[in-house]
Amino acid sequence: KRMNELGIIIDLSHCGPQPTNDRIKVSKSGASINHSMCEALHKNHPRAKTDEQIRAMADNGGVIVIICLGYLIGPNLGSETTLATYVDHIDHAVNVGGIDHVGVAADFAIQGLEATGATRKNWYEPRLTRFKPSYKVQWPPWIPELDTTDRYRHVARLLDKRGYSTGDIEKILGINWLRYFRETLKP
Repeated sequence: KRMNELGIIIDLSHCGPQPTNDRIKVSKSGASINHSMCEALHKNHPRAKTDEQIRAMADNGGVIVIICLGYLIGPNLGSETTLATYVDHIDHAVNVGGIDHVGVAADFAIQGLEATGATRKNWYEPRLTRFKPSYKVQWPPWIPELDTTDRYRHVARLLDKRGYSTGDIEKILGINWLRYFRETLKP
């Protein structure tokens, strides 16, 4: 409640199921799930959010923002987890929470992980000791189209092919964040 009074964003991306539910329920302003994914599409991942959580977050004015790390989007990178899989998470979140409550997030530098020097030794191996096995960390961790500076152009093109309007694509690519910030942050 104090965070609401101060205009502090309440992010639930790293929270488990019960803390996520509790904070959505208690917060008077919308909660942010600023880099996560849909549990309906990636089952049993500790970071995934359920349809009920996405709906409750949206009903309270929040926003869920879909993370670009491939191993968080699907269980098997490559032929099974692709750019289309990523956009499937966007579609699902829109269908559950509504077009005004979904966005995109990277969780890594705009240049991409490969361009910034991520290797098996310096990126992958340390995560094997820091993260629980349930995180299913993989190498390489990226979906190729999402590991470039053009990642959101690729997303926009696929959203367009799936029938999203220009206005809805703009909402997903950033307008929803701006609305959320206006409503949540206090000067």
